[in-house]
Amino acid sequence: MHHTYCANHLRRYRQVRGDVWIVETERRRLVGLVELWYDAEPPPFGRYAHIELLELADGFDSLEIENWLIGLAEQRAVTRGYRRFWCRPEGSGGDPRVLRTRGYREAWRNSMVQIDDLVHARLPAHRVECMSATTLKDIGGLLYLNHREAAGYRWGYLWGAIRDPKTADYPSWDGLRAARVRLRSGGLGVCVVTTGTWRSSGGAVAVADLAVSPSRAQDHQCVKGLLMLAANLAGELGARSVEACLPAALARHVLGGGIRKGWLWNGDPWFVKAI
Repeated sequence: MHHTYCANHLRRYRQVRGDVWIVETERRRLVGLVELWYDAEPPPFGRYAHIELLELADGFDSLEIENWLIGLAEQRAVTRGYRRFWCRPEGSGGDPRVLRTRGYREAWRNSMVQIDDLVHARLPAHRVECMSATTLKDIGGLLYLNHREAAGYRWGYLWGAIRDPKTADYPSWDGLRAARVRLRSGGLGVCVVTTGTWRSSGGAVAVADLAVSPSRAQDHQCVKGLLMLAANLAGELGARSVEACLPAALARHVLGGGIRKGWLWNGDPWFVKAI
């Protein structure tokens, strides 16, 4: 984790009453770290608990220990009143072999798309409004299409930067553009584009976070229009290209017209279990 985020990261867990565990042996040897996030979103996620991080120290990285910790995490979630538990192996932890043994099933797979020609990206025929602190109150209940992280975790940073950039957790040297969109087909969309010099691309590749009314989550043309808007916002930030993470089933239908498939390790799937 970038050093700028570390203290803010732990503070946000305290604010949302998430759980952060430092796991040790009886002799105080470090076994690993576990972070549990609690959230509520439109289907298919619902009200759920989620392992945001499961990381084991050298010498303790076994499937048996991982299985034990996931079991403890499930028990903790039940005591807090949660009945759905999500794990994301690629970015957060939880070996798929362990998860399947424990009764988890894959229920969401991500895919990356990228736009390289920002100059010729045509703006969508939606009504676009710049976002501010006053417009944030109207965007509840949206489905967040970028699920590389739990929605409340990821978007908490982005909303903070829109509300008050001076006090936000987001680094001041990052570029950010945000727009609220009234979709032609009805419903609401949100497009947030960021660049960061701390990323490996040095800000040349912008990242777009998209959200839509749940009823428009399968509307390919609607999402494609939001991607074109993201390309324009990325160009304003000086980026050379923009990438966005979408549900895999949706991403297949928005390719073409300057949108190509990007690279994403192993599809970055999410697994779910009723507990």
